[in-house]
Amino acid sequence: MTSALSNQFGLSIGIAAFLALLRVRSTDSSFYPFYFFCWVGFIHELSDWLLLSGGYFTSWNDNVYTLVAVVLVIWQFWEWGLWRERDWLYLVLLSVTGLFWLVETCIRLDGTAVNSWFCLFSSLGVVLMSIWWIGVVFYREDEYLYKNPIFLICFGFMVYYSVFILAESSWIPGMNDREDYRQMVYKVMAWVKLVTAMLFALSVRWVPLCKDHILKLCSGRH
Repeated sequence: MTSALSNQFGLSIGIAAFLALLRVRSTDSSFYPFYFFCWVGFIHELSDWLLLSGGYFTSWNDNVYTLVAVVLVIWQFWEWGLWRERDWLYLVLLSVTGLFWLVETCIRLDGTAVNSWFCLFSSLGVVLMSIWWIGVVFYREDEYLYKNPIFLICFGFMVYYSVFILAESSWIPGMNDREDYRQMVYKVMAWVKLVTAMLFALSVRWVPLCKDHILKLCSGRH
């Protein structure tokens, strides 16, 4: 029941994905990685639902999604300027991320286990990047934060991946491996998926328009 609820609530990210599709041509291209993130998340949740309905394992699907999602998050932070003056660090981080995932995947050759260590460390990295960029937004922003798409996206990343760390740690032997704790965390995770999906949908609403679209709107007023 908990897994089904998590999957159902996870599909709500489709709202942000379809809103992004409607606005992709008119909004700032620096948010494209986030748009891809929403679509990859929706496709992942949909494919998980189909696999679970057919009685199949979802581990391989989950492992691939985790890698793609983290790469998109790293790309998004680069678009916002986190490593703009240190492109080499951006490339190193992408390389280390891919290598870490590949090594753990090769170790788990049966294909039925989730790459828990990769999930933990990559999620921690996303949380730290999000906290850092929220601090940058607080320093720069003098308007309402609920209208700032970068703040909303980073806050969603921070909340989602923080709970994701708790969920994945429950599967590592010796780390909170009580079944009642695991069920409780996954119930929380299901609701967090719904809340972050709504945050992401709201953030798409506030993504700034691209310059070309603004010029078209201005020219149409005359």
